[in-house]
Amino acid sequence: MRWVWRGMLLVHAVLLGSACGVSDADEPTPVDTVMVSPPTLEVGTGSSAALEAEVMDPSGNVLRDRRVVWASANPAIATVSDKGIVSGVSAGQVDVAATAQGKSGIARVRVMPGAVSRVVVSPPDVSITVGKTATLTARLTDVAGNVLTGRVVTWSSADTRVVTVSASGVATGVRRGAVVVSATSEGKIGTAIVHVE
Repeated sequence: MRWVWRGMLLVHAVLLGSACGVSDADEPTPVDTVMVSPPTLEVGTGSSAALEAEVMDPSGNVLRDRRVVWASANPAIATVSDKGIVSGVSAGQVDVAATAQGKSGIARVRVMPGAVSRVVVSPPDVSITVGKTATLTARLTDVAGNVLTGRVVTWSSADTRVVTVSASGVATGVRRGAVVVSATSEGKIGTAIVHVE
């Protein structure tokens, strides 16, 4: 009986030690570094691009089972989804971070002005007399509604016998009538009607 008892104690000790070993092995490996790629990213307003996060342990091994939380320092410039998809909102520069277990990696995102999406001419309807002028202006916006500057605008009159228009948008009445004056930028057109009385 003495040997049986000692054997049972030995088996119990081995099982206890094995259980402890399994528990230690199940402890999650700590996160040491989060790398975001690409480290710099350019995206246009109204457009999207993807960032990726690589989570590593202190030995440099990649940890693929960790939850990554994405955040933008300024969502008014760029937003980021929980999958790392960055969407440009307005022109500017912002940091986007990926965080896992308290460790973060950062990418610098530059949002570029988008292409011209709309041209609005002001005033949209104007009356002048023969020989007089009116100054028209063109407001350019991108797909997100951001105002664009520094773009080339081309002015034209549908009938220069009635109204002429300069390169800066100054319309001049030539003779009585009504004419559509257009402002074109990057293929988008805005119009106004000029009445000559």
